[in-house]
Amino acid sequence: MSRNRDPEDADKWFPTKESKQDLEDVQSSRDEFRDWVLANVRDTQSSATFSRKKSSKENGQPRGLPSIQDALCKSATYEEAYGFIKPFSTIDELGKAVQAQSELSQKRAHGIRIVGKGVQKFAETFLECLQAVKGIVDIAGIAAPPFVGVAYETLNILFTVAASKQKVEDELTDMLEDIKGLLPSLIVYDKIYGNPVLGKKIAAAYKSIIYFARGATKYYIANHGYKRLWRVLSGKQGFYVSNSSLEKDLLAVKHQCYLLLSVNIDKLKKLSENKQKKSDEKRLVKFRGYLAQPPSHKDKDLKESLARYTRILDGFSTNERVEQLSAEALLSLDVVKVWSESNHSQLLILAGMNELSTLEGDNLSWLSPAAIGLMQNFTVNGKTVIHYLCQESSSQPKDIVPQEIVSSLIYQLLLKHEEVLQDEIDSTQLEGGNIRVLDLNLNVLVEIMIQILHLLRHKEPIYIVLDRVDRCREKTMRKVTLLIALAEIVAREKCVIVKILVVVNTLYWETFERDWEALKKSKFYNSERVQQCKKDQQM
Repeated sequence: MSRNRDPEDADKWFPTKESKQDLEDVQSSRDEFRDWVLANVRDTQSSATFSRKKSSKENGQPRGLPSIQDALCKSATYEEAYGFIKPFSTIDELGKAVQAQSELSQKRAHGIRIVGKGVQKFAETFLECLQAVKGIVDIAGIAAPPFVGVAYETLNILFTVAASKQKVEDELTDMLEDIKGLLPSLIVYDKIYGNPVLGKKIAAAYKSIIYFARGATKYYIANHGYKRLWRVLSGKQGFYVSNSSLEKDLLAVKHQCYLLLSVNIDKLKKLSENKQKKSDEKRLVKFRGYLAQPPSHKDKDLKESLARYTRILDGFSTNERVEQLSAEALLSLDVVKVWSESNHSQLLILAGMNELSTLEGDNLSWLSPAAIGLMQNFTVNGKTVIHYLCQESSSQPKDIVPQEIVSSLIYQLLLKHEEVLQDEIDSTQLEGGNIRVLDLNLNVLVEIMIQILHLLRHKEPIYIVLDRVDRCREKTMRKVTLLIALAEIVAREKCVIVKILVVVNTLYWETFERDWEALKKSKFYNSERVQQCKKDQQM
């Protein structure tokens, strides 16, 4: 609470005279209450006198029941008030105290111990209540330091008067328990900044607590043991009057505290998220460099590129003279349906040729529209989908290496799941300046991709679509090398289901059958995880 005690915070908590009125009411009636107590306390005065005459300190510990004078002298701070009450919460000290005051014989020691236990329990409860109200008193003290002393002085007097009667009624203990339960813990106040709405509620609660303590004190002083017992037996209320106002004021403080705490938590959460986002963005920029991705390679650019390619495919798939394949028809094929719905990672190669009459002036694949449509359906349904278009138009083949494709897939995963950047990804083998795609090691890229898949917070399937791998020049890439790398990913990834769909126009992949056999001989091949769907276009 040290922050809340800053005098400069006074205007934040109590900006107007009206907001401090309840505190002023308590302060203005302080002398009247104190004078009344000193004038009417008889048995506690005598016990205090007796205590001073007969008792002394043993081993630095006080002896005798509490006195009003001590209660008044030890009330400037919470620490003083706590130190005043604390000795009476241990049974040994209470035994000495009661013996010193009662002048009872050793034969009645058992009865003394019973009385001591009652006062000890009361002292323990009182200390807990004192700690519970500390937050309210501390903030009241921001308006003016004397408000702290007023509160602890009143509470000390109540404890002294009640404990000195040697018989504390359950009603008072229950009320102290209620006060403790109705207030938030001290740590809550420490997490809340100055607020005038809460300040006004705290002032009202402060007043209710002090007035309750004064009322209870007057009841104990005005009604001696037999008189209090008679009131209880006759069914009359004791010091306890309707506590609806006190309960209402305390609950108002508690509710407002937790409301402000919730607001502060939301603010801190937002600040933390913004800070984390900036940190993620910085790491993403670094990884973009490590992966030799151009600055323009962003999620927006990928979507625009896909939209352009889709428009080209839409024009290509309008020829009614030949067979057309929709996404729905593709998904209805048994092998594709299994690939889509199976509960394990799988690589599916969708291979086939266009009908020969469509070849003139055209090198698009009749399988591409269905594959891209399937990919878009997955996206619409909230699936994580990444892709690589080896041919974005019907132009000449591209000089592509496998590293370029895998590094692009990695970067897209990071774009969609930046949270994995918060974990440790081993990128040491990628770091360096002026990196080119050709400099990247395919095996290292595969390892990093598997790492990233492991680190994904959600475990929903990841869909990967590679369209027209056949358009990559064989002189720059042995296509089977890429297929083996993809087979390794689906074989080794155990945390997340990875579905990879590769579209191939076999007309432009002259060695496809031979490469397929080579793939089947690799150590990562598994007939359940790596499959081929052959479908040529018909008239």
